[in-house]
Amino acid sequence: MNHRSLLIIGTLFLVACAPIGSNQMMGNGGMMGGNQAGGSGFLPGQGTDISTLPEAKPSMAMNVQDGQTISLNPTMVRKVINGSTGLTTGGREIAMYGYNGQIPGPLLRVKQGATFTVHVTNNIDLPTSVHWHGIRLDSQFDGAIGISQKEIAPGGSFTYTVKVPDEGIYWYHTHVREDLQQPMGLYGAILVSPSEADTYSSVDREETIILNDLLVGSDGTPVPYGRANADHTLMGRFGNVFLVNGSEPRPLEAGLGSIVRFSILTVNPGCLI
Repeated sequence: MNHRSLLIIGTLFLVACAPIGSNQMMGNGGMMGGNQAGGSGFLPGQGTDISTLPEAKPSMAMNVQDGQTISLNPTMVRKVINGSTGLTTGGREIAMYGYNGQIPGPLLRVKQGATFTVHVTNNIDLPTSVHWHGIRLDSQFDGAIGISQKEIAPGGSFTYTVKVPDEGIYWYHTHVREDLQQPMGLYGAILVSPSEADTYSSVDREETIILNDLLVGSDGTPVPYGRANADHTLMGRFGNVFLVNGSEPRPLEAGLGSIVRFSILTVNPGCLI
């Protein structure tokens, strides 16, 4: 197969949303603060034998029908991060988070105009919520802690009703301590197909690309996050290990003359394209 020519169309970008005053983690505290990492810092799964956690799975597509009920459960997982940062080379297995055990979370494929229900049970070690980024829905289901709902405590549950009136690429993510929970895995894409079949030009295939990065120390593990507050920028930090769809970048092949539509998201505010 000849791989010299590739036409890319329909590229879209979304970035992280601003915080809305959520200050919950292990207790109270603001979203901003000094560098509280180091001995008092926090990483997912502290005190847990990582080998007992399920291995993270790659994102899998979920075709969601109008009126359907699905589950998106934040879960503790383990994953090998293979990074060559100049500080560390090789892989190190770490504890992370994933919706339904996947990093990124399931790719939700939905038809424009559909309404579906999402049950969320929090199986991680922090409070959380789910925000439906860019989607016009009822405010009580927006996932904005302190405005539209209370945090979902570990072991707790919440049910969202999600309406998708507009076509395009959107995403869902945590809205509690986004600086920590997002880069550690709590994000996923929503691809809303238009109600009119001829809205887009035809393509040979579609690819959804989600960009993220992690700040990894010399021991191959993430630099700890502030325990009560964000410890770098307000909602993230610049990483030194770049991730594409939750893993190290790898080439995509396309045949000569192929037309591929890419939908591209960046989920870490510190991740620059």
